[in-house]
Amino acid sequence: MARRVEPNFDKRLIGVWSRDCLNAPRTLTDTRILFKKDFTGRYETWHHGLSEVITFNWSPPAADRVTMAGIEYMFREPPDVRREPCDWHFEAVPYSIAVELMADGQEAHVLKLRITPQRIDAYALMSADMSPFEHPQF
Repeated sequence: MARRVEPNFDKRLIGVWSRDCLNAPRTLTDTRILFKKDFTGRYETWHHGLSEVITFNWSPPAADRVTMAGIEYMFREPPDVRREPCDWHFEAVPYSIAVELMADGQEAHVLKLRITPQRIDAYALMSADMSPFEHPQF
């Protein structure tokens, strides 16, 4: 039987990352990206509550890269949640995690995803504890 090889990636990636946590003062809108231990994740848009969720699977093809493949779009359309298949796919996106000074003067871990050479999405670590964030709450 072949020995299972654990993927080589920065384990600090697992957590809840927030764009709003970069700001001071914070706003009522946010974009979050969640990377879970089981290699699933969510991209969430918050506007007066959770308004859109994209679920995805992720994998680390290299220590400093992440591939994100979409599964499903979910849109809040009260009283329901509309669901659609997701064609979202980002292949081997370079990323980095570093400690930076936030607008409020506090230090935080910051995730930078280089989506394209001109587009770098940045998020501050909101929580390394995933338990309160297991499922989206519309």
